[in-house]
Amino acid sequence: MKSIRVRPAAVGAFAVLIFLMMPLPAAAAAQPSPFIRGVYGKDGSSSGYAYVAASGFNSVMTGPYSELLDGVTSAGLRGVVWLGNFINAPKCNFEKDDATVTRLVRSVAGNSAVVAYYLGDEPHVTECPGAPQRFRERSALVHSLDPAARTFTVIQASENGVSHDYAPWAGSVDVIGFDVYPCVRSSNTCNFGAIDSAISAINSAGIKNYWAILQDFQDCYYRLPKPAELASQFDHWSRSNMSGYFVFSWNYQPANPSCTGVSLDAYGANVAQLKNENSRVFKPGGGESTGSADTAGATPEAPIVAFVIVGLALGALSLLALRAMPRRGLHRS
Repeated sequence: MKSIRVRPAAVGAFAVLIFLMMPLPAAAAAQPSPFIRGVYGKDGSSSGYAYVAASGFNSVMTGPYSELLDGVTSAGLRGVVWLGNFINAPKCNFEKDDATVTRLVRSVAGNSAVVAYYLGDEPHVTECPGAPQRFRERSALVHSLDPAARTFTVIQASENGVSHDYAPWAGSVDVIGFDVYPCVRSSNTCNFGAIDSAISAINSAGIKNYWAILQDFQDCYYRLPKPAELASQFDHWSRSNMSGYFVFSWNYQPANPSCTGVSLDAYGANVAQLKNENSRVFKPGGGESTGSADTAGATPEAPIVAFVIVGLALGALSLLALRAMPRRGLHRS
């Protein structure tokens, strides 16, 4: 039986062939939008944001002016840009007209610090049935001026005796905030079931992209939550599909002078709890994982690195095999 001699060149060629036939790794999944961890108001630092940023927040509320956005950016944050309120009945219209909004948006359009444009707070569909359509029109105007931007509003849990009337707002803006404040002065316990009811209503309304608005303030009706009550709010919202949250508020002072608001600067335990919550990674539909919120869900790079290493190794083997071939003179016929 004749022995088969395998030429080094054949080994090299075979290695290259294997490399070329290897399936390419799946393309990395698109990076998800950073999970929004926001807070209303400012802290007592010289910038107004140093304590906020140190507590793990990545977003705040701000105005439609470049100098304000620059201040937010310098603190390592981004901003939801306020474009004026929506006035409920009897006006049922926006505070600012289209021309004013156009001027304001154009002045900051394309600024990477803009998370979204806030089109108005707590419009009441029970008073203004046409409000959702007005918000669609205002949202379309903003998109025409800043196509990459998102629009935002907040819908309260109850208005005029009607609870969780969310369905009319589906599709009115890009992101809806739902404020559910469970801790009231008249009770030593918080009604966390109200959060669960809101989540159920959001799901029933078919609203997919939303932020939770959590309570960390007090006024004449609401009381400041204790740290454990803050944690329970986050725990209940963690069972939802929220794509972020805003905490109301770092330094809210009620308009009624007979009520006493608070600044969280003086409530270290609450701030420590917020910092802890900001370190959590919330997964849609409930549950948690560990790691950075802004990179959660990214496709690991290890398979790509391994693919490159294998390719380089096979290429090197091929080169060595070719160089090991004996040199021969040209065959002349």
